[in-house]
Amino acid sequence: MLKLSYSIVIIFIGIITIRYGFIYGRTQQKEYERLGIVPDFKKTPASYGVSAVGAGRIMTFTGIVATCWGVLLLFGLI
Repeated sequence: MLKLSYSIVIIFIGIITIRYGFIYGRTQQKEYERLGIVPDFKKTPASYGVSAVGAGRIMTFTGIVATCWGVLLLFGLI
């Protein structure tokens, strides 16, 4: 029973992280496009705010990993 509640909480947190990371990264990217700054992760310095777009992507990836981990825990594979 405790494992079930842990897995549900982990899945819920993962889904929230995916949603927030996607919204945050996309909002920042639109703002940079509006200002005429094209984020190029290889050439543009982080002072232009590329790190904010990258943070959104990292948060989305972390949410995906957490959700997968919660699903594996839910089905007893961990």
